[in-house]
Amino acid sequence: MERLIDAISLVLIRLAAVTGLVSRSAERLGRQANRRVGQKLRQALDAGSYWVFSGLELPGQSGTIKVDHVVVSRFGVFIIETKNFPGWIYGDASQHVWTHRFWRSELPFANPLLENRDRAEALATLLGCDRKLIDTVVVFAGRGHFGSVMPSNVVYADYLAPYIREYRVPVIEQSDVLVFADGLLVHEDETRPLNAGSVSGTLNG
Repeated sequence: MERLIDAISLVLIRLAAVTGLVSRSAERLGRQANRRVGQKLRQALDAGSYWVFSGLELPGQSGTIKVDHVVVSRFGVFIIETKNFPGWIYGDASQHVWTHRFWRSELPFANPLLENRDRAEALATLLGCDRKLIDTVVVFAGRGHFGSVMPSNVVYADYLAPYIREYRVPVIEQSDVLVFADGLLVHEDETRPLNAGSVSGTLNG
């Protein structure tokens, strides 16, 4: 009996270790994907017209809300959620649950577009701007592919900057852009000297 208990305990310990490794691996892949997306945005978007912020922690009704990226410009504010899934993704804009299929496994996950709406509400409250000025985007940065029709505001990493540049009609005054950007600086978890310098230099003269 004691041997059986010891064997079960050993299996549970090993299972916990594997689960921990998988969780840490997923977190590491998520961080890497976020860095790649941030780099692509900064390389592809004109620093004089767009301000890119990454790793934001915003105040929300139920606590801190983490946001992967925010782009501020005269053409709108873009709040971006990064996903890094291999395999196939199925879902549409209205479904509460999407499906991730990889090899023989099939896992449900919350619709990131709907989750991003809550982040957009928090961002609008923080900036004191009209919610309509904020566009929500989900970007897939890994080897995942959509197996169903891709919602219009879901893109692959290489198409994120072109998607943002499609917005060409100014909807925000330049003075408000600078105020928004300056307000986001204190909430950014990652230091971005290029954009931080542009904002501070412009505001402080």
